[in-house]
Amino acid sequence: MPRLVALGDSMTQGVNSGAVWKTGWSYPAIVARTLGETVGAGVGFDFSVPHFGLGGMPLNLERLLHDLDFILGGPGLDLVDWLLAARPAVEEWLEERDEYYEHGFGARARRYPGPYHLLACFGFTVEDLFTVDGRFCDRIIRERRWDDRSELMERFPSSAVHRAARRVLNPAARHELNRLTLVDWLGRIEELQGPIENLILAIGLNNAAGSVTRLEIVETGPEPPSPELIEKFSLWHPKAFEVSYRRLAERIASLTGARVFVATLPYVTVAPIIRGAGPRNRGPRGDYHEYYVHFYLREEKPSKERFDFLTAEEVQHIEEHQDAYNDTIRSVSREYGWRVVDLAGLINGLAGRGEYNPDAYLRRFLGEDDHPLLKLKPPPRMELFRSDAEGRRLGGGLISLDGFHGTTTGYALIAQLFVRAMSAEGVEFRNTEGRPIPTDKVRLPWERIVAVDHLLCNPPRLWADLLRAGEHLGEIWERIGGVISIFGP
Repeated sequence: MPRLVALGDSMTQGVNSGAVWKTGWSYPAIVARTLGETVGAGVGFDFSVPHFGLGGMPLNLERLLHDLDFILGGPGLDLVDWLLAARPAVEEWLEERDEYYEHGFGARARRYPGPYHLLACFGFTVEDLFTVDGRFCDRIIRERRWDDRSELMERFPSSAVHRAARRVLNPAARHELNRLTLVDWLGRIEELQGPIENLILAIGLNNAAGSVTRLEIVETGPEPPSPELIEKFSLWHPKAFEVSYRRLAERIASLTGARVFVATLPYVTVAPIIRGAGPRNRGPRGDYHEYYVHFYLREEKPSKERFDFLTAEEVQHIEEHQDAYNDTIRSVSREYGWRVVDLAGLINGLAGRGEYNPDAYLRRFLGEDDHPLLKLKPPPRMELFRSDAEGRRLGGGLISLDGFHGTTTGYALIAQLFVRAMSAEGVEFRNTEGRPIPTDKVRLPWERIVAVDHLLCNPPRLWADLLRAGEHLGEIWERIGGVISIFGP
């Protein structure tokens, strides 16, 4: 009997620094490890996760910078170096990944047909969980394939979202499995492995994420758009979100009787991919800057002719919509008897929204003065990652280099939140020998988590150089931001 299955988007999948690659250390996988389950890709693991080779897809910024460090001879690059010396190296690096995922080993069918217990895909909205299947992915890949390799950033694998989704939905490319959506796989798992004990459901960020990755609000009507049109919109109307979420809940309830743990949605506007610019003014919802731009811009008075931005009113509009999304999540969860997990409260608190400053909130959440995270200097924060030319972390640590997704340590805090919710609901945690662990003794493997979080212990030395190049590399930054969701390049 599967003890844990997870449904969600990029956050649940464990996207890190622009790529899905460390799925074995996604927060559901960390929860599974704490439950005493084995985690891995393929047959024989209690919690099976998909594997993405060659550093993942679509763009592993952390791996790219480490490789460039080796190729270009270390840090100290100026703008000319980035535009001249680095460009051919980046082109070659991206071309290798493009070939791998479009035509090479990364495009081949796996021997393992599934099921995966990590049923998550970056870029997915609520609607995609129960409408997108292998057939849809195949069609999108065929229709949107490009042959032009002249532009630097067109060297990403085409239709990256749907290539990655197909790898989760139907890894063996079997005809009889090509009609299964992620939600359909819940029923398939129960047929093959028995009733699911616990289900994590965390979905809905991509119903608003496009507004901050594109810095543009294109809102749906009160009804959900068709799958072909979803990516045209960057923000869902609350009524459209409710219709879609209720459809999802009805479908899940018809397929499994699992104990369901449902996450609320943090504000996408607290992600350090954007920063405030211009004067700060107080309103009914608190203090807001006059403008919000992508983090690499230095201007305090942005111009639409040069770069996009959001106004304070637009940011508040996005947050009001997300408040309505969370009202729907709570209401639907009450109707189905699901346990609500306040992920929004955790992330918003770590970002400094609320009565505590970020460091005080982290200390309060951990509840241990000698916790391994509190021994790190500086303490990890949910802010833009900063490091020096020697590879020492100077700031951040909970958000990876893409400015939106967590580091392994950041995801571990989310895992901690779910572990506590599960403990409160009477879920049994076991050690590696299968023996029950008393509730007050349940603990995440924090020392190992910090050790495998390479961004914390071995930051890329070129990151500081890349940040200094800033807005002069605007095209690259826009493309990096675009891999966060379906609202991309």
